[in-house]
Amino acid sequence: MLYTARAPPCREELAAGRVRRPFMLLKKIVFGIPRRLRAFGIYAARWVRYWRWYPFYRIYYHCLDALARRHMLVLTPFNLRCYARGAEYHPEFDSIVKAKQFGMLHPEVLLLLRYFALGVRGAVFEIGAFTGSATVVLAKALKEAGGGPYFSAEAGGVKEHPILATNDIFADLERHVREHGVSDAVVLLNGRSHFPHIHQTIAAGTKSAGIGLLVVDADGRVQRDLEAYGPLLNDGCLLVVDDYLIEAAENNYKMGLVKPYLDGEVAAGRLQLFGVFGFSTWVGRYWEPVNGHTREGKSN
Repeated sequence: MLYTARAPPCREELAAGRVRRPFMLLKKIVFGIPRRLRAFGIYAARWVRYWRWYPFYRIYYHCLDALARRHMLVLTPFNLRCYARGAEYHPEFDSIVKAKQFGMLHPEVLLLLRYFALGVRGAVFEIGAFTGSATVVLAKALKEAGGGPYFSAEAGGVKEHPILATNDIFADLERHVREHGVSDAVVLLNGRSHFPHIHQTIAAGTKSAGIGLLVVDADGRVQRDLEAYGPLLNDGCLLVVDDYLIEAAENNYKMGLVKPYLDGEVAAGRLQLFGVFGFSTWVGRYWEPVNGHTREGKSN
């Protein structure tokens, strides 16, 4: 067999990429190593960061949750901020993430709601449950701690949303509560908070215990709800209100109703602010006026 040597590639073939020189493959291998090391370094740094703080946070959450089950909540802005920011280390973080999939509240807020439900004294009332993200978290915590009663009001209807669209809000709420096995821990009420039959049901159900935790995530009319249910709230009732800070282009009318009213009540001493968590959720507590005067500088 006659061997014929192949002619060296011309410039056109090299430019078109049809011919690869041997050193090009070596160059790719050598220069690709730093990229792979950098990617591994980022992954390793995240892994080390997570497991470095993991045991401390687990002990921290275990102690605080154990105290909460004995109705000893540590209600300071610093503690609540630490409790919320380390959410990924909490033993129940996976269940919180699952509940977040069919709700709009931030995982930090859902974790705080769980903490409040573990140690709340009195009933829990939720206004605006949507499809039940917070409802499921609260109901599970109340079942775990043996608390309650728990009432959740939702007007229902249709919701147009890129991710959480639904044709029947109340039906989805009932389905999620049933699927998570907490139907016996919550009383679902179909209607708006200012409807007479809703108010009568809440007044009758909380007559003995009062309301110890109020969650408002509805139409933004917080003033109407607090004025209607204020006589039913316990002194120091925990208050969680969504839509406190929203971009003007997203939902300006709610922020225009929620933020001025809450800021005014805090300035007057009728409400105490713990902080704003998640996307735009106001967390604080309600103080009952005594002899016409508000409680200023109330300690935790």
